Amino acid sequence: MHTWTHSIRHHLKQGESPEKIVSRVYETYPARAFEKLHGYDIEFEIKRRIADELNVAITSVLICGSAQIGESIHAGKPFDAARSDLDIAVVDKNLFIYLGLVAQTKTKDFQDLTSFPKLTGIDDVPSLYKNNYCRGFIHTFTLPSCEEKRKISDLFSSLTKQYVGKFTSISGSVYSTLQSFERKQAETVRLVK
Repeated sequence: MHTWTHSIRHHLKQGESPEKIVSRVYETYPARAFEKLHGYDIEFEIKRRIADELNVAITSVLICGSAQIGESIHAGKPFDAARSDLDIAVVDKNLFIYLGLVAQTKTKDFQDLTSFPKLTGIDDVPSLYKNNYCRGFIHTFTLPSCEEKRKISDLFSSLTKQYVGKFTSISGSVYSTLQSFERKQAETVRLVK
């Protein structure tokens, strides 16, 4: 499968900023996973459902990770439907602020941290959540236990079951702005050699 790594490498060599490359590759290029799956309609259906259930514009739902580029930059392996997941970015200021307020309320202004999940390999989920929030994104799995988290988890779990065999799992993060999304994804772009 053709990947976008060559394009990333080319634009890095031309001196283009990693953030501009993210804008180019993640926001305007088609997701390579769906090319491999012969299913741009699948991409539409996934994005449409997320947009409808989270009450955001379909253009706010972006594909990232190996599904977008066609390979895992971190692992150096091509996208493989049997082993790769589908990472979703929902870029919506209102949803980001709303989830932040829910977390703030649920935790009593972060004085009661007992509703944050215990996650294997992550020692301090509340600190991770707050650090990411300050950087303009929320990994939805780090949200404290609440109805909104349950709805989002149910959505991604249902999509994972619906598209079993195409992705090992489907998960998402919420970003405050495109600039926050670009800064976060630029971390991966900088790893391309």
